[in-house]
This record gives sequence, C-alpha cells and structure tokens, in this order.
Amino acid sequence: MPRRAGLVAEGDSITLKWGGNYVGQYEAAHPKVKLTALAVAGSRISDTGGGNGMLQRLPTLIAAEPAVVSILNGANDLGDGQYPTPKAWLAALWSYVG
Repeated sequence: MPRRAGLVAEGDSITLKWGGNYVGQYEAAHPKVKLTALAVAGSRISDTGGGNGMLQRLPTLIAAEPAVVSILNGANDLGDGQYPTPKAWLAALWSYVG
C-alpha cells in the first residue's frame, strides 16, 4: 500500500519546494512527515490554456490522500487581472477548496 502524504503543498512559485521557503523549512523541521509539493511557478487557480492551474492538478492532490493541504496562491491570479476584484478571486478559491 502506498504511503499517504502527510502534507501536500499546493500553489505557485512562492510555494515551490526548495530550502529557502516555508515548504523546505517545514520539510527540514519534520523529516518523518511525507511531503508532496505540487506547486508550479506561474500557477493560477485554473489555467485552461497551459494546464498549469491548481484545478488541473486536483486529481493528483486527491490521489495523494493528504492529512493536511497547504495552499499559498494568488499572486498570478490577482497580478494579471484574471479576476476583476479580490472578492472574485476569493470566490474562485473557495470554490476550489469547497
């Protein structure tokens, strides 16, 4: 039986798995916890053009059967004007989480 992920870190470049960010710091502090990092630089909640969005990676996240999911995302969605207001972006994020 495959080992379940203890923590899945999802998001954009801020979340990427390297030692200088919070994911790398968490992994170093908790070496017994299985960490799965799904974050992709430039990621958005949904990216139908390039398949780089969190919605497109959702099946992989679900298959990992994590105990905890950490999401740090939004800079690309809000920075490029994909959502007209922060409230619209939050609605999309809650739809993803819900």
